[in-house]
Amino acid sequence: MKFDFSEKQYKFFKNEFDIGENEIDIASKEESKEELLELYDKLCDIEVDETIKADGGNGKLSERGKTAETLVTLMGNNREFIPIENEE
Repeated sequence: MKFDFSEKQYKFFKNEFDIGENEIDIASKEESKEELLELYDKLCDIEVDETIKADGGNGKLSERGKTAETLVTLMGNNREFIPIENEE
């Protein structure tokens, strides 16, 4: 399973979760799906939290929210990571 994370996204992982680029790449290569799913869930939580803050504030999603949103989309669109059930 391969994700093409940008330098900005790797920095986000480091700042938010204290997870380095090598740890993410190793987890992806070793198919450590459970660890990646936990990370994905945390990203979803950030996206939701920041969206709620935006809705209650100026209506603009923060940079933190935008980065989480991009990562959720990137990871969620990887069919090796999250397969579509009953896909023919």
